Amino acid sequence: MFSSPTPAPGSLASQTLRKAGLMDGDATMRDVSGSKHQARKAKPKGHKARAIDGVLGGSSRASTLPGRLGAASSSIAIRGAGRKMAVDIERRRRALNNTGGPILSTPRVKGPQLDQWKELVESRYDRQNQFLNLSNMIEDPIVKKYNLKPPGRGGTAKEAAVIFKLAKGLTPPVTKLDLSNNHLAAEHLTLLAHYLTSLDALSLKDNDIRSFKELEHVTGRAGKERFSNLQELMLGGNPLHVQQYEKGHQDSYKAEVVRRFPTITMLDQEPMALIVFDTPSSSTSAVTVSKPSATSFPVEMQSSNISGVSGDLVTNFLFRFFDAFDKNRMALVDVYDGSCTFSFSANTAIPERARIQGFQVKLPNQKSLDWKVWLDNAAGGSRNLTRLRQWVDKHDDRLKIGNEDTVRSLLQLPATDHALSGSAENFCVDTMAVPHGANVGLLVIIHGQFKELPSEGLRSFDRSFVLAPATEGSRARANGWDVVILSDHWTIRNYSSPESWRPGPMLVQAQKRPPIKKKALEPMATVPAIVAPTTSNPAQPVAQYPIPPAYQPQFLAVAEPQRLLLIQICQATNLIPQFGQDCLEKNNYDMAMAMSNFEAVRGSLGANAYMQQS
Repeated sequence: MFSSPTPAPGSLASQTLRKAGLMDGDATMRDVSGSKHQARKAKPKGHKARAIDGVLGGSSRASTLPGRLGAASSSIAIRGAGRKMAVDIERRRRALNNTGGPILSTPRVKGPQLDQWKELVESRYDRQNQFLNLSNMIEDPIVKKYNLKPPGRGGTAKEAAVIFKLAKGLTPPVTKLDLSNNHLAAEHLTLLAHYLTSLDALSLKDNDIRSFKELEHVTGRAGKERFSNLQELMLGGNPLHVQQYEKGHQDSYKAEVVRRFPTITMLDQEPMALIVFDTPSSSTSAVTVSKPSATSFPVEMQSSNISGVSGDLVTNFLFRFFDAFDKNRMALVDVYDGSCTFSFSANTAIPERARIQGFQVKLPNQKSLDWKVWLDNAAGGSRNLTRLRQWVDKHDDRLKIGNEDTVRSLLQLPATDHALSGSAENFCVDTMAVPHGANVGLLVIIHGQFKELPSEGLRSFDRSFVLAPATEGSRARANGWDVVILSDHWTIRNYSSPESWRPGPMLVQAQKRPPIKKKALEPMATVPAIVAPTTSNPAQPVAQYPIPPAYQPQFLAVAEPQRLLLIQICQATNLIPQFGQDCLEKNNYDMAMAMSNFEAVRGSLGANAYMQQS
């Protein structure tokens, strides 16, 4: 048997081959008869159906070219295909499909099995109510008769696509579909919206949808294949539904589902509340609307306002807190209340003011900053609810409760330098009394900037504390803190300069700021100067050495009250935690005796006994 000779270079057949991507230039084939056509050498081939048959309508063992290209046993000899197979396959499919665009995978189930699936679909369709009931397909007599494998029960997305395509061909069109109790996962439902776009009721109960991300496979591509008429949706019994209700997240669950299916009015047999806006009737009279002319707000930006509390108390707290935050976050375990809450939010957008003034380009170290460690780290990361709306679980996981959990989270964040003792205009502080149970707390809001280390790039921040007086005998009081932190929320932003809170007119529209008289800056002098605080506990050892971050987790592993003494002796001596604890244990945790014995043996200790200060 001989291979068919290659058509002449100028023939219609060869031109068609080249356009379809099945032939390189004017390459020719050589048959085993020995005739020479100046072709590249090739091994003899048996009598095989040619690729051109699928285009020109010749006989072939496969009904279409895609069928032969997809066959694992195909031995079609295509010159040059090895160099660009991936591109050629798509080109051939487009040539045959004549669409010129991406091609969705189409079902390839044919012959008797296709007829069997069609029999199943038609037997379960209620034409009068336009209702297709495909629940629990594995128990259907037709499925058992032909030993079919429904999707989710041994079948794949291919069988699911076949069923959805057959359902699309039903008349009248399907408007209600029940796919419950089929163990369907997200991959089985990717083509549902493609074939059945006009559904008004859909049941996916008791399947295997596990996350909101997987639910998006059902919605289809945005703006193209979404369920625009869907009114009722049922998801009960899926792992997603079960987990959200077990955690008490019913409201957020409903909100997330409605966000993906905005047209539904019924979810899991519960009516969804609709928000309706009153639209005023149009007026027939011509009304001239004047453009706004104001360039500033009717009130001006004021300077810092500290009310309801002594300015010295606020100043001392802020100075000591940020000093410890920059040098030794481990020491903050005492000032956070045992039931406090802490979260931080990273806002990565560049403020318009900063964009106009070009801070990200002009400042020397801004390009060295990286948001990765802020957004996700070992302790969780940013709790920016706008970013996390698809991951409801992280809403709770990233809210830290308790002083130890809070400090663990702080230790995962980059080192900082707030430089509170620098220019006063870099910070703005406001305070006010707020109710706290039967008592009164203090809300402290500070806006400012800090350097992120080691890059030394600038970031702006807003931080809100809720404080309460430290009770007598508490750890905070024993360590010189006048207050404890009940709540701490921290927002970190791209740098935008202190101009945001500069006293004076607040601009409405983007324009050059009017000149500010010197006396407009004078109210800043009313902000208490940030100076080193005085301690109410002189007996406390002075922190001569900051504790490097590498050692701080070792202190958290030590139980109270030994931990407090260990921190104090290590700060005073620079001993590593292991040596500091050994010194305390041998002196019965008597600080004075431990310090005395340390001084006696200081000269005999090697370098490995001391913390390496970076």
